[in-house]
Amino acid sequence: MSLESNERPLPNESFHQFLRRTRRFYQLILETWSSVEFNIDQLLTKQFGLHCDYNDNAVKFLVKSSFGRKLDFLKKVGVISLEEFHVVREFEEHRNHFFHTLGATTLFVMSEDEKDHTMDEAVRAAQLVFDILQRQSHAALK
Repeated sequence: MSLESNERPLPNESFHQFLRRTRRFYQLILETWSSVEFNIDQLLTKQFGLHCDYNDNAVKFLVKSSFGRKLDFLKKVGVISLEEFHVVREFEEHRNHFFHTLGATTLFVMSEDEKDHTMDEAVRAAQLVFDILQRQSHAALK
């Protein structure tokens, strides 16, 4: 599928922001969730002094635990704050509603405001987890 000229990311626009602007609801939710999960795995493995190499058995063991357990652990050890925890958890709940229940059918009855809120929440959670990873990487360099 080729993109029309008005369907290309703007200069300095992230892909998530582009999907949000072009109102690609499901693609945005999937992309942001993928980003959140990947960066949570990065944060988790860093706590154990590992690189996130999915061929490493120790890494496989860590990343196969449930997302909730990973998030709880990162909160407990102070990698993420309580507020950050709630932002990610809320996005997880909305995402699970759409992709693990019959919640996908609610898209057809959601108001535009509800869709906007959910998309904003998705972008916020993905950016937040990325920022936490960057914060941890900078702290490790000091």
